[in-house]
Amino acid sequence: MGVCCRLMDWLGRLGSPPASISAVISYCTNDYRFVGECIAQALRVADEAVVVCCDHFFDGTPENRALLEQTRRENPRARFVEFPFDPGRAAPIRYWHNLGRLTGIRALGGPSRYVLFLDADEVVEGDLLRAWLDAGGAGLFKAQKLASYWYFREPSYQATTLEESALLVRRDHLTEAVLMGPDERESIYKGVGWPRRRGVRGPGGRVMAHHYSWVRTKDEMLRKVRTWGHAADRDWVRMIEEEFSGPFRGTEFVHGYQYRTVEPFIRG
Repeated sequence: MGVCCRLMDWLGRLGSPPASISAVISYCTNDYRFVGECIAQALRVADEAVVVCCDHFFDGTPENRALLEQTRRENPRARFVEFPFDPGRAAPIRYWHNLGRLTGIRALGGPSRYVLFLDADEVVEGDLLRAWLDAGGAGLFKAQKLASYWYFREPSYQATTLEESALLVRRDHLTEAVLMGPDERESIYKGVGWPRRRGVRGPGGRVMAHHYSWVRTKDEMLRKVRTWGHAADRDWVRMIEEEFSGPFRGTEFVHGYQYRTVEPFIRG
């Protein structure tokens, strides 16, 4: 084991105050099918969950008001907060993603030590995450990115390559400047400083998060790419049309990962 790895291991084992957590979940109704499980699992480990939504999609079209209200009714244990979209504001589209997280932080009620940042299509395994924290997983780290499984089309199609989605970060380091950085959660991760670490796994090396960003029907994918903050990044519509011209081919157009079939963690 190298010096850096030994240092990280030592920091992870050091005692620290109890890992009280608040979850901030970024939501739009494109992710309705996942948000209930996202909230439920987050509340297995967090003392509170704040769900942040905008009154518009980030292409300027109004949100689905009826579905937003339905989401509130179906998840009474979460606190929902909303922020307005200004189509006349000259700002990079990722500004709105950042503003959502800042709005969520300002809405927190409890005196939590850590914040768990999730998108609504990211589901942690709450009991596993709690066991990891109870065993001292938070350590002295200011920020930790959790390793996550990635899925495409169906919740049973799991990429053989791991990603990092959920971010656990010390709340007392979350300044407005850190939250409004140019690279969203990556800016938060880097902005809070050292010590920090990526690709974190739980007890027994188990992965503790599942990312369902592309678990969609064709129509759901098209709605996603037309309204999300990365709409201009690539020719998503053409690639989706090609993808759904036949059955799943074992890889995809987003990252080119290879896939295996697994028992789904959630049904989606």
